[in-house]
Amino acid sequence: MDHELLILGAGPGGYEAAIRAAQLGLNVGLIERDAVGGTCLNRGCIPTKTLLHDAGPGADFLALNAHKEQVVSTLRQGVEGLLKKRRVTVYRGTGMLTDDHTIEVDGQAVTGEKLLLAPGSRPALPPVEGIDLALTSDDLLHEPRPLESLLILGGGVIGVEMAAFYAATGTKVTIVEAQERLLPQMDREISQNLQMIFKRQGMGAHTRALARRISEGGEGVVMELDGGETLTASAVLAAVGRRPNTDGLCAPGVALDMERGFIRVNERFETSLPGVYAIGDAIGGMMLAHVASAQGLTVVHALAGEEAPLCLTA
Repeated sequence: MDHELLILGAGPGGYEAAIRAAQLGLNVGLIERDAVGGTCLNRGCIPTKTLLHDAGPGADFLALNAHKEQVVSTLRQGVEGLLKKRRVTVYRGTGMLTDDHTIEVDGQAVTGEKLLLAPGSRPALPPVEGIDLALTSDDLLHEPRPLESLLILGGGVIGVEMAAFYAATGTKVTIVEAQERLLPQMDREISQNLQMIFKRQGMGAHTRALARRISEGGEGVVMELDGGETLTASAVLAAVGRRPNTDGLCAPGVALDMERGFIRVNERFETSLPGVYAIGDAIGGMMLAHVASAQGLTVVHALAGEEAPLCLTA
């Protein structure tokens, strides 16, 4: 075998598992097709917090983007340095599971005694006519741009965070949320306070509303709601959640159990294939960076004989 532990995906779950396993003396391989750090570091938590910190009326978007890239690059180099220090072998390319000990990386077969799948997720797009006209959080975080107005489809954590940033730069923001309130998965009091704050900041919110159609019109886009009302803006952001990166994860004939694209695991994060584990956004549940990290460390400690159940409600 090439490695005692072979990990697919260098997001928070994958790279923290790799570093900890190497600290415990394992020979570790880590596969990543993009930049190490995953969504959180490159297209999520870190860039959004940096932009929110710097945002203000009349913001210089070139300066905002430059500072964001500087912060992300510095942290990414830190992760790469830790991996190098711990002698983790990093394979650059797209991985495909071919059996319970092998992942093919752009045609190269890499083997591991144990495998850990942490492929992460990407923005989901709702089945709305004209949704191809919408931007995603990946688009706006890759290259923030000044907008006169912005329609945000989805009032969850991603939608309200992007709303807060763009409103702070002077953009007229309107949120469209299917459920009765913004942040529907959080306490009602939090949602109500947020909506009051957003209202004072001049933001609009349409709750219990569904988008029926998005089309080009005027200086930007037009969104038609299910009740017949139309909204116009310079751009539309689709922020309705995320979907797992499991398309093409397995070669034909590999029987990895999934449900709606999410990998099914037991309480030890082991998949239907013995010795193959999965963590993070790709298994569903709370799709958060710190959850993925905790799951990855739980798997590594179990493999090292230090098994302990993971409690996310303490």
